[in-house]
Amino acid sequence: MKRWIVFKTESASSKGWKERKLQPAAHLTRMLAEYLDCSDKALPEPGDRPREFARFQESVDPNFPDASTHVRWSNWEVSRVERFKSVDSAEYDEIVVCYCRYSPIEPEWKELPKIGALQEGKF
Repeated sequence: MKRWIVFKTESASSKGWKERKLQPAAHLTRMLAEYLDCSDKALPEPGDRPREFARFQESVDPNFPDASTHVRWSNWEVSRVERFKSVDSAEYDEIVVCYCRYSPIEPEWKELPKIGALQEGKF
């Protein structure tokens, strides 16, 4: 199953609205995060939080210089979830919209596991 999961604010005026801009046009957006999910994992539920990723220069792997190095839970909490099943010819099997409210926590950055190098002859 191929799902597009979008996390967005409950309203356009939710905290931080001036900083949420789409690139490159810099139009304001309510989107906080989006994920492509091809797993059988359970969908986000009220109370869950999206993850935030960052790249800390001191932890950058020279083999993957653009990859994120750390992750933490977001200050945004899912308040409700809407699911949309697609038609047969759509790109995604399901689109999931998670509406979020600002609910700050003291998240701690945790280092992501290193990206493993492929061994010759193996995937």
